[in-house]
Amino acid sequence: MINKIFGLDTDFKQIFFRNEFDTLKGKASRGIYALALILFFTLAALSFAIGGYKYLSKRMSNPFTNWVNLRMTRSVDEQKDNIVEMYGSSSAREAFGLKKINTYQLYYAPFIDANLVKRDIKGSTIDDNSEELLTEILRKDNLLRTNDLTAERKDAQKVKLIVTEKFLQDLSLPLSTEYVTLDLSDDDDPPVGKKWVELPIEHVVKALPNLIDFIAAVDVYQLYNSQYNSEGNSNTLRIISPLSEEQILDYVEKSDALYSVKSSTLGFTGKSRQQLHRLTLKNFIDDDAKNRVIEDLNKATSTQSRRHYYPDDFDSRSSFFPTDLAFIFANTKNVRSFSDSLRSTNNVEIDMSQIESKENFALVSRLTRFVSFALFILSLLSIIFFIDSILKTHLEKSKTNLGTFKAFGLDNKFLTGIYLKIIINFLMLALGLALLLVGIIVAVEQMINGTQSLLDLFNPLILVAILSLVIFVYLYSKKTIDKILSHTPGDLIYRRV
Repeated sequence: MINKIFGLDTDFKQIFFRNEFDTLKGKASRGIYALALILFFTLAALSFAIGGYKYLSKRMSNPFTNWVNLRMTRSVDEQKDNIVEMYGSSSAREAFGLKKINTYQLYYAPFIDANLVKRDIKGSTIDDNSEELLTEILRKDNLLRTNDLTAERKDAQKVKLIVTEKFLQDLSLPLSTEYVTLDLSDDDDPPVGKKWVELPIEHVVKALPNLIDFIAAVDVYQLYNSQYNSEGNSNTLRIISPLSEEQILDYVEKSDALYSVKSSTLGFTGKSRQQLHRLTLKNFIDDDAKNRVIEDLNKATSTQSRRHYYPDDFDSRSSFFPTDLAFIFANTKNVRSFSDSLRSTNNVEIDMSQIESKENFALVSRLTRFVSFALFILSLLSIIFFIDSILKTHLEKSKTNLGTFKAFGLDNKFLTGIYLKIIINFLMLALGLALLLVGIIVAVEQMINGTQSLLDLFNPLILVAILSLVIFVYLYSKKTIDKILSHTPGDLIYRRV
């Protein structure tokens, strides 16, 4: 195969190629192994540098880096209106590159995970005039999934959520989840009557500002701080159940308490689709009696049906007073001057952590690129000099033979071509061995670290580095060969050069 690839179409060319190659590769192929070792360390280091940079870049690719926060302490709260008015003016916004000022409230809300365990998750409110922020949140590179909520009730539309992928992972829920359960229960609620409210998920995204995991309108925050408004005695009961409408109807025929049922699919909550059943009772009964009806149903069907609540079943217990301000900039260029202005004018400090992280990342990125480039240049020079040393030593020893070949009619073009093919074959064998070793390291590392692998062997930059290496080795070797073969046969035979 090598003969065909390199165009060795005569016995002489094949014998000449084989003999010279065997001499160049050294005893027991030590030359190839030595070069493979140099290439192995070079490729492994470049793969780590590129992979580490990509990993860090992914961790820092937060679309809200130009977002800085001002926590509402007592001193800030006293100046809030003045700050918003001062920096909300067109002149100030233009001077500091400020796009928008948002007010919001950070809080922890209790959600129920797939194993029916309550977990507190950090979220935030979003005001009604946040189109720019929503546009940033729902950027194509940040958006993972969108659910259609057009058929939802009006009260459900008000409490829709935008959640992160991490939010669902923390609740052990799949990406396809359409509803999550907010826990508004009192300590004395029975299991079937726990005040769990299903909130629809409108969007799933990769990241949200302030390291939060969900964002929603003020209505969700007020729902979280609400109290149940009992409807008193009534003859209707809503339940969430894994039972189908037919199974509920079978039970209705045997029940003394139930009259009829009307069902609909609630959506993908947790690990399965749940049915929402609206039961009509034969009598008007209170909440405790309704809970007993559900308990009887669960005993008879060996299931875990529970009471269903709408957001409208709760009344807010407090007014909304946002405790945080967010300043959204067009870029980070003027953030520090804005921070200095806020400090000198209002004696207020803003949270610069994300900006500082971005600046640190930019510094690390420049250092990584510089070190990677320097490493590649150093490795390239080492490989070129290593191959050139082997080639030059061999040609010096073979001057008499080369002169004889030229005297018998072999031209420089033929000899140069043969030696260049030998060098390329030498380099390819070493490169193949090095790639195999690095590939094994990458496979083992990925088995250990999974998606957080820090080695990126199959990056286009590695291919560019390999091609550059081959080209430079080819050109430098050709220069060395041409320099020696430029002498006359007599000079080579009698070693006058």
